[in-house]
Amino acid sequence: MVGRESKRILESKKLLVEIGRMGMLNQRFDHLGYVHQIWEKNSKISYLSEEPRPFPEENKGIGICEEFCASRPIGFDEAQEGDWFIKPGCGILKKKGGKYSFENVYEFKPLEIQEKITEEEICFQTVQEELRGYGYVYEKKFFMAGESLCIQHKMENTGTRVLDWQSYAHNFFLPGAEDCRGFRLHSSYGKTGDWELLSGDDILKKNGEFLEVAAVPQKAPLYILRTEAHGKGGYQYMLMNPEKKRFVTEEGDFVPEKFKVWISRNCFCPEIFLQAKIEPGETFSWERRYSFSDAHV
Repeated sequence: MVGRESKRILESKKLLVEIGRMGMLNQRFDHLGYVHQIWEKNSKISYLSEEPRPFPEENKGIGICEEFCASRPIGFDEAQEGDWFIKPGCGILKKKGGKYSFENVYEFKPLEIQEKITEEEICFQTVQEELRGYGYVYEKKFFMAGESLCIQHKMENTGTRVLDWQSYAHNFFLPGAEDCRGFRLHSSYGKTGDWELLSGDDILKKNGEFLEVAAVPQKAPLYILRTEAHGKGGYQYMLMNPEKKRFVTEEGDFVPEKFKVWISRNCFCPEIFLQAKIEPGETFSWERRYSFSDAHV
């Protein structure tokens, strides 16, 4: 069931899921909805947190929010100083400087978003008018399948040039805790010996079948893990808070381009990256599915 107030609420037997909209000034994260918070109905335990770094308010991340083209927006490299380029899911930005950064604030024209709410789902749609041959129609749906939250995406290339982009979900997880000490990450990518820690060896420890947070970062957040995608089909990982016996699972129907973990004092953030190319006239669809529970089934 969906609430019809400013807060858009999806409901299952055990969970309340609040779906929000990024502010019109946000130049980083997908404007077609994000997951603001997940609550257990009986215990009122919550599962999500927010970005702790002092980002400009325009670019702050909350809950489960998705971003396209974090390092190379569409058309940025070919654009001249003062030309517009495309940040999918957000709108168009005016180029300044030779290198794009999501920590910068650009002159910005956001997309117009259409919203449709039914008793079963929340759907957002938008159209990016063609800019130097790039254009798209994008749709994003949120709905519950039992106790799982499903986020379905569909993008149609309406331009004359190939859409080559990357997207990921920034998952600010904090299931039933004040910090992430003791959290464990299990992944379908196999034993932790296959994973490379880029930094933070004192923070995240390999422990056979899982990675465990041994200490809480006291300074800046860290990228601490990277593994290249391999295998066929989709992916799955599970984040566990052993003390509170709370679990978060994410599954997807695509093979990730890469898998990173970003960690701070108040959140543990697995990030699954999708790389896609869409030819003119073609449509690409993908799905992410999340489960939140006090018992892993």
